[in-house]
Amino acid sequence: MALLLPGIAFAQATPPAAAAVSDPWAVFEQPSFDRVTGVDGLPHDATTALIQDAWGRLWLGTLAGLVRYDGQRMQLFQQGSQENGDLPDGYIRALLALDGGRLLVGTNAGGLALFDPGTRRFERIALGAGKILNTKIFTLRRARDGQIWVTSDLGLDRYDPASGRVTQVPVQDIVTSSQSTRIFDVQEEPSGRLWVGANPGLYVREPGQKAFSRVQGEGALAETLASDLVWMLYRDRKNRLWAGTGRMGVFVIEPDGRQWAPAQVSGQGGLTQGRTVRAFAELPDGRLWIATEGNGIVQCLQDCAQARLLQSDIGNPYSLSGDGVRDLLIDRGGNVWAATNAGLSRYDPNARMTLNISGSTSLAPELAGNSVASILVDDRKRIWLGLAKGGLEVIDLSAGTIRHVALPGIHAAQYVRAMLQVDSGKIWVGTLGVLAIDPDTLQVQGEVLPDVSKKRVIVLAHDGKDVLVGTYDGVYRMSGSSGEMSRFRHVPNDPDSLINDQVQGISEAGGRRWYATVGGLSVRRLDAPGLANLRHDPADPSSLPQNYVTAVLEDPRHQRLWVGTYGGLAWLQTPLPDGRYPFHALGVAEGMRDAHVDAIVVDDDGDLWASTARGITRVDGDTLQVAALGARDGLRIGGFSHDAGLRGPNGEVLFGGAWGLTVVRPQQVASAAEDSSALPLEITGMTVNGAARYGDAPPAVGQQIPLAEDERNILVDFALLDYRTPRETSYAYRLVGFDTRWNEVPAGVPPSAVYTNLPTGSYTLELRAQTRGLHARTLQASYPLVVAPRFFETWLARLLMLLSVLMLVLLVLYLSHRWSLRRASALSRIIDDRTRELRDANERLDAMASIDALTGLLTRRRALEVSETALQDARKTARPMSMLMIDLDHFKAVNDTWGHLAGDTALATASRTIAQRCRGADVVGRYGGEELMVCLPGSGAQGACELAERLRIALQELRIRHGEATLELTASIGVASLMEADRGLADVLARADQALYVAKRSGRNRVVLSLGPNGETQAVDGH
Repeated sequence: MALLLPGIAFAQATPPAAAAVSDPWAVFEQPSFDRVTGVDGLPHDATTALIQDAWGRLWLGTLAGLVRYDGQRMQLFQQGSQENGDLPDGYIRALLALDGGRLLVGTNAGGLALFDPGTRRFERIALGAGKILNTKIFTLRRARDGQIWVTSDLGLDRYDPASGRVTQVPVQDIVTSSQSTRIFDVQEEPSGRLWVGANPGLYVREPGQKAFSRVQGEGALAETLASDLVWMLYRDRKNRLWAGTGRMGVFVIEPDGRQWAPAQVSGQGGLTQGRTVRAFAELPDGRLWIATEGNGIVQCLQDCAQARLLQSDIGNPYSLSGDGVRDLLIDRGGNVWAATNAGLSRYDPNARMTLNISGSTSLAPELAGNSVASILVDDRKRIWLGLAKGGLEVIDLSAGTIRHVALPGIHAAQYVRAMLQVDSGKIWVGTLGVLAIDPDTLQVQGEVLPDVSKKRVIVLAHDGKDVLVGTYDGVYRMSGSSGEMSRFRHVPNDPDSLINDQVQGISEAGGRRWYATVGGLSVRRLDAPGLANLRHDPADPSSLPQNYVTAVLEDPRHQRLWVGTYGGLAWLQTPLPDGRYPFHALGVAEGMRDAHVDAIVVDDDGDLWASTARGITRVDGDTLQVAALGARDGLRIGGFSHDAGLRGPNGEVLFGGAWGLTVVRPQQVASAAEDSSALPLEITGMTVNGAARYGDAPPAVGQQIPLAEDERNILVDFALLDYRTPRETSYAYRLVGFDTRWNEVPAGVPPSAVYTNLPTGSYTLELRAQTRGLHARTLQASYPLVVAPRFFETWLARLLMLLSVLMLVLLVLYLSHRWSLRRASALSRIIDDRTRELRDANERLDAMASIDALTGLLTRRRALEVSETALQDARKTARPMSMLMIDLDHFKAVNDTWGHLAGDTALATASRTIAQRCRGADVVGRYGGEELMVCLPGSGAQGACELAERLRIALQELRIRHGEATLELTASIGVASLMEADRGLADVLARADQALYVAKRSGRNRVVLSLGPNGETQAVDGH
């Protein structure tokens, strides 16, 4: 049945008027994407569905399984057996998050499944009248009463998450073109009106009714609604229904029933190009993204009055991963995720302080692979870009256009380093000579300065009515009154000549003319003759930081003059003192990521912006605090060009570089500040003694983590769940009450806190994340952690042990006293006679058997005996104990090169060095040859590793004199701590020896810790 709804006119209409876009750069903005692909752990690059669960973690559907992702690590769920509760099908088509961390998973052939985080099992849900398990799921949508709409090959069902009951919805009124009732999507209004997209057509069911009516349209929409499938439905913030079709793009139904089709995204000639519309996403700033199967994403402004394509660009690593986009998701942090056929893409709409214009899919395709070498803003507020490969781009913000200007002849492919608008209004362009361009027609009118024809022009500048031309051969001046040309340049031994002929910049500031060259800075007063030449002087900290000078700019607001060099920034306080130029330097030590300054710009607030080889730095004009822009600010590129920096017509900061034009909008600095509470640093997974804890439900921040008396090993995964800059976020952790410092997580390693053999006690696990950028933040999260005592560590057991020891001591004292009295008289004479002889003999024997003659250390036998006793004591008292195995690296080469006497000297010196750095309770012995051993009673893995690292450094720093030779030593050290699995001292020594073998095999001169009996080792960070 096909009819018009009562009271609703479905006539084609024009879209409602939309407000003008306030940001003049919006039309040029090319969103930058971060990519997540198989290299990062995806089981298949083709991603198909996206959802975020109650704890902030993302779930990603692919063609080869389901992935849980916290921005740092991925956990994969793949198709397996039903008996084990595995995923019924690896091809995921739809996802929906429920309360309690549960997840509905719609598959391609395995039907619908419910994931329970507590059991980590998938429970299959039967659909349709026949209670069928194996079917194709299209979409999962929330109903207004909390139930779930499920569209599938079987039609339409309602699933109740509370009871698990499934109810089939009669859809016999929906006539489709296939044998089965193919319903692709459903949208329910708050009023209860239900819209259904099918193949073909759109259907609606009124509140209180059971029958569906087919929606008809007029004009061009009549054919679309009659024959095209409706794949995707979306209700926007204005309560309008957007419908995505299989071939004809998008159409909209207003709340009053009016229909209209946005011209740019409708019909086979629209930007969707006849591809199926898969998803919609409405960004907070009003942009609407429309995902297509094969043509990328259509970004709409003003109800699609302005629209452009976001597509994959092989030349731009920050473009969309792939053009086949299956799903879109806006997470709780505001990120927009796109599931594509070539991986997952993430766009941060909050990071819009900077934007980049480049790439073959931008409005300036000529910028693809082309550096912007110079920038000019003309009197019409148009922005001119000089290109490294020749030609110009002219950006007109008011018109929203970019026009390319090709240069003729030998200038066609030449580096455009300089531009200037002269008094006539014409644009002069410096390449191999100087060309003039008509600002109205953008036509090239030929060369204007014959004297510099075929000379490489680096800079053009005004000097009153004159024009200055900087080249590799000094500076030319064209008189504005006579047109005559003159030249001044460097003359050896002439202090009044130019300091260097290669001129990088010319500017007027502080009542002086400044010539920036590659050999220093030349300064000429405007009111007096003479030239001052300034160079870097290593003996004078107030001199130029470096001789390669790129630019000079004045900051009138703060009475400061800035200089950019290849050694950092420098500034002078104005007004300048006569004859003196005391520079204040800012470099890496002050917070710059790189001291290679290419261009500088002072913005309207007096803040300085500098492009460098590694990005962009801002210096606060009031405080001189230095901050580097990062990905959170929208900056994703580096590699900027000198001279290519300028303030834009609306206060923007413009920089040119290898990736086109970068626009920084200082006006958005304050608005870009992040609320720290919106940056969730949380535990995302935990294992205790190798077993998962809490299922998939992580503990809340501040929640106590209890460990039983036999639970001493814990691994905690954590992450900053805003997903914005995982590669720029640094992590650390510590256990207060156990650690003495923060443990830094190496860059590129997923953050995890690992502890083994934790002693009984109460601790606080502290996690830390540090973000980068202008609004860098340090986030911390704390979790109380309590390790329950073993029985022998309880107060009752300790009291009983104390009483037992006391009684034993009293008994021994009593018996000893009785025995002593009876034997005293008989033994006193014998003792007196033999005591001295026995003592002397024992001392000689003990020394001979226990002390190594060369090193002065314990012999191997004696050292092993004492270590065995220490191990038994450690077992009895439940205290830690560690062993070090030390081998002097390349010791044979010492003997072979300098002789055995030198080797003996080196070995004895190394032994003394080790013994002096050990405690009195530690056992140091010669194990054999140049191999030494140290037993550390009471020391755990951390303490043992710290001592081993100190010993390694001490040995490395030794300089041993032997005759005329100076001997140097290094050592490889294996560390093993006593574990419950160790059967005796031999096991601990074996693991320490294995760690020593790994240390030597890994390059020697390092410390390696044994992590377990199966050969697991870890290099100590100190190396």
